[in-house]
Amino acid sequence: MEPDWLIEFLERLEIVQKQADLSASLKALAGNLGFDHFSYIDSYGSDIRGLSNYPKDWQNVYLARELVVLDPVAKSAQAIRRPFNWNENTVPLPMSQRQVAFMEEAAESGIAAGVTIPIPAGYRHNVMLTLASPFGAADKLSDPELSFLRDAANSLHGHIRGRLRHLLDGPDYRLTPGECRVLIWVRHGFPANEIASILDVKYDSVQFHLRSIRRKLGAMNIQHAVGIATSHGLI
Repeated sequence: MEPDWLIEFLERLEIVQKQADLSASLKALAGNLGFDHFSYIDSYGSDIRGLSNYPKDWQNVYLARELVVLDPVAKSAQAIRRPFNWNENTVPLPMSQRQVAFMEEAAESGIAAGVTIPIPAGYRHNVMLTLASPFGAADKLSDPELSFLRDAANSLHGHIRGRLRHLLDGPDYRLTPGECRVLIWVRHGFPANEIASILDVKYDSVQFHLRSIRRKLGAMNIQHAVGIATSHGLI
């Protein structure tokens, strides 16, 4: 039988309209399981979108220093693909000295222990839900609780992919219809001059769209932009 906290969370997800609604639903989920904080992260390389009530100072440090590439909790989630408990001294994978220092810094910022649920999301696309506590001795969740929390995380991801993606914090991934049309033809392997002919627009217009797309998506090149746009459901 599904626990009351899971039923409550699923019901709240159905009526989410605003970011405040989604944050309140996740905060209630965390509180019902004995945690103070939540973090939903959707990362593609160093491009990160998400929603969190972690301390603001820690969020700013994490994003500014692109710590997702160092984070041993995120690395463990990517590697083992199953729910796990963790604290500042113990994660599923061995930690380097830099990662130990990272966990100590996180604990000092109020993120000392928690549980993380990796969410299947496709090639090079890493998504996870974490509930965390400022106390290193936070109670571990049992295997049945982890299984139910995985159901909650998968439902959350489904809602975000379907209708709530715009509520996440992160880069502005919105493209204009013209940019989407150009990028679709790029994905099919057509060069800029042929795309201009297909769309009956000037070559310079296609180049303008390509520059704008790279800037908006923070892409290193146009193929990187295609990958980001595809993974985020823009094309």
